[in-house]
Amino acid sequence: MPGFAAANSTAADGSTAVFADAETVADVESAPADADATRAFRTAIFGVWIPPLLLYALYLVIKTTGQELSPAAARKYYVALAICLLSTALWVFGYWFVFRM
Repeated sequence: MPGFAAANSTAADGSTAVFADAETVADVESAPADADATRAFRTAIFGVWIPPLLLYALYLVIKTTGQELSPAAARKYYVALAICLLSTALWVFGYWFVFRM
């Protein structure tokens, strides 16, 4: 992982411990949330045309809500959220418009 700063320490019994700085630990902890935000962004784009993918994107957006994100992942999260909300509204309106009686 780029920017990973760690120091190895060997104890008297031969065991090795790895110590990382606090910033690196925070990056590692936010990595799954960043991956979910990126996955939600990509899925939301394809979900505009394929509604089941839109449902999966909505699931990922809900799953990512409240988690700490990097700035790039936060932008992707908000764009995915906007795409999901607008696409859902358009699909519901289109369905209502076509199948109203």
